[in-house]
Order: sequence, then structure tokens, then C-alpha cells
Amino acid sequence: MSHLKSSTDRLKQLSPAPEGLAAVFPSSWVPFAEVSRLNNPAGSMNIFFACFFGLMLASRLSTPMMEWMPLVRITLGLLISAFLFHSWACVWNDIVDADLDKQVERTKYRPLPRGAVSFHDAYFLCAAEALVWAASLWLLSPQTLLWALPFGGLFLLYPFCKRFTNYPQIVSCIVSHPR
Repeated sequence: MSHLKSSTDRLKQLSPAPEGLAAVFPSSWVPFAEVSRLNNPAGSMNIFFACFFGLMLASRLSTPMMEWMPLVRITLGLLISAFLFHSWACVWNDIVDADLDKQVERTKYRPLPRGAVSFHDAYFLCAAEALVWAASLWLLSPQTLLWALPFGGLFLLYPFCKRFTNYPQIVSCIVSHPR
């Protein structure tokens, strides 16, 4: 049993050196930044740019044309909400897939499978990020929140789709890029 405990302890410490935004946090916060994927913002940028291009198109088509200051405010709001959506969605995905992630070479060093973040803390982080995401959308406009909530709810299904289909990314794509 002591052999198991020591290998589990070693696994907790086998995290890669923090990258991206995760590198600016104190070492005790790094696993939380990792589970939120702050070390890899590509997914957040993917969501943001889809929304940003829609905003640019809408601003050009609106009559009268949108002024630049509201456009900057909305762009910043979209950037924040994209990061928050991607973060809570990644935490949720890791919570649901933790047992599978332990078995996959690519994912076994994520914070939940290696034990660097507890399930209790992960649920709390997921809920907090989801609430702040909803608040950021409310600040953009209440109508934005009403449009986005069903997609957030649908994303809760994404990790489960991996168990029933070979194409779960279709669900992720539909949810992350509503047209």
C-alpha cells in the first residue's frame, strides 16, 4: 500500500512546468489554472473570434453604424465571457472524464487525474466560473444571457457524448459556435 501512496504522490508532482497565464500564478494555484486551461487559451480564442467576427459583421450592418466605444466595451465583454465559458467547460469536462483521463497517456497528468485538484474544489471552481460567465453575459445584455444559457446547458452533455459516439466534437462545435 505504501508503494501505491508514493507513486500517487509522485504523480501529483509530475505536472509540466506552468505555461501561458498559469505561469503567473503562485505554485499552489497552478493546478487550478491548468484545469481551467489558462495554460492553453486556444479554445478561448476560438470561441472569442467566432463571436468577434459576428460582432464586426453586425456592427457594419446596423443602422446607424455602431460607434467605436460601445464596440470596444462589447469586444472586451466577449473576450472575458469566452475565457470564462471555455474555462468552466474544461473543468466540467475534466470532472466527468477524470476516470477515463487516468487511462489515457495524453490526459493522465491533468490536475484531476493526478490528484492535484480535488473533486470538491473542481466542482466549486466549475460553478464559480459558470456563475461569473453568466454574470459577464448579463452585463453585455440580459438578452445575450438568454441566448447563451441553452448552449451552456448543451455543453454539459459534451463529455458524455464521448461515451456514445465517435464524433463528440460535433456537439462541441455546435455549442461553441452557434450561428
